[in-house]
Amino acid sequence: MSHLALVSPSPSPACALSAPRFALWDDLRTFYLDHRPRLVGADGTDVPELLVGDVRKLVVRMAWALASERFDHAQLADVRSTWRAAVERAHDASRGRAWWHIYPASAAFCNDAERLAQALAIVDARRAAIGLVDGLPIPATAYADPRVLWDDLRYWYGLRRIVRRDRASLLSYPVLTVRDVQHVAALLETAGAVGLRARCAAVAGDLPSNVGYPDGAGFWCRDARDACASTREAA
Repeated sequence: MSHLALVSPSPSPACALSAPRFALWDDLRTFYLDHRPRLVGADGTDVPELLVGDVRKLVVRMAWALASERFDHAQLADVRSTWRAAVERAHDASRGRAWWHIYPASAAFCNDAERLAQALAIVDARRAAIGLVDGLPIPATAYADPRVLWDDLRYWYGLRRIVRRDRASLLSYPVLTVRDVQHVAALLETAGAVGLRARCAAVAGDLPSNVGYPDGAGFWCRDARDACASTREAA
């Protein structure tokens, strides 16, 4: 897949500008544009003049979106850190003001929320772009970080297979066939993981490709995850 563009789990602002839209933020922004006076942001776009109460509600709604289980392992550490800083700024700007007071930095807050929405939309769009060939997932892009691919594939299969939870790590994982695991291992090695196919072959032994892989928890929650993480750390 070397001909495909690399994907970063934490997109740069330039990349984010061309990102797909996040429906929740678009709906919220449209609602407040319809119910509040309009201001012009630094980039020339309209933003609503928010009340302190509006911002507090928006902080909660966007925080809920970021806390969704589907983003738990999406390698969004930088995005989460940036959003925490934005929330702190919102709290500081709201301090001493009642809910009905005009929020003093509406454009800046909307920009922070927009960046969060773009980052979440990129994750959803990247996963939605995974194609299907002969019953197997084929990513539409190459991945710069195998941990991102691991999570995207785990999420993709989780929508289409029985899902169980590993008692040791408490991580959910989809139940796959030997063929599925061999395919995932090959994709992860293409993205940078090392030795995963050999490990899977040893575990599966002579089992037919269409039977269940004998150690799904071990594959998703230890073997594949550790192979991706150690490869990234070594780099």
